[in-house]
Amino acid sequence: MNLDDETCPWCGEPLLLGLTEVWPEESAFLLDSCCERVEQEALFSFSREDWRDLFWNSAGLRVRSVFRDSDVLRLDFGLRFVDVDFPTCEVFVEEHHRHHRPPAGWRWGHGIANGHDLVGVAMVGSPVSHAFHPHRVVEVTRLCIDHGLAPEITRDAASMLYATAAREARRRGFQHIITYTLVSELGTSLKAAGWVPEHLTRGGSWNRPSRPRRDAAPTCPKVRWGRSLSS
Repeated sequence: MNLDDETCPWCGEPLLLGLTEVWPEESAFLLDSCCERVEQEALFSFSREDWRDLFWNSAGLRVRSVFRDSDVLRLDFGLRFVDVDFPTCEVFVEEHHRHHRPPAGWRWGHGIANGHDLVGVAMVGSPVSHAFHPHRVVEVTRLCIDHGLAPEITRDAASMLYATAAREARRRGFQHIITYTLVSELGTSLKAAGWVPEHLTRGGSWNRPSRPRRDAAPTCPKVRWGRSLSS
């Protein structure tokens, strides 16, 4: 379908495809068209570039693409970093992390959003293990993505958060950054951000007779990932 055509090939009327209404807060919209066939052709044949042009030309709105969420069409605005404070990250991790509660504190954090939706956070703190010097090494103690959202909304969010945490750690003068994943996790986002697996921990419980603790996180072996910041 060529929007530069003057006449619709299906209804014979002047070709029309535009936006009736857009609700950015809900990532929803309504199309205006000369006939239903034009809408159907757009839904099945438009590329990302076509959707970007339509929304920019019709509403001055920047979107990355349009995707189908069940029976509803949604807007993908693309990802952008946002400022977050500790309470915001704490609540986000409490609601969305699969197997960890929020850490007790942090050095700093990052947030990433798609449109009006906060879709992920990274919390960076001192290394949990005393084997690392806290003035040279920092740890991403929590990275959490809202997997209740459509995958089109959160695509690349984790790797972007890992990458920006490393950049910020380098800017602050740290030499190395680490994090841990379960052995069952592939680490795809870490690899995409330039991190490498460094060590396989034995796992185990923090609970000791002399220091009783209730394990609130998995005690299985974990993979330690790292990225050098000195080069």
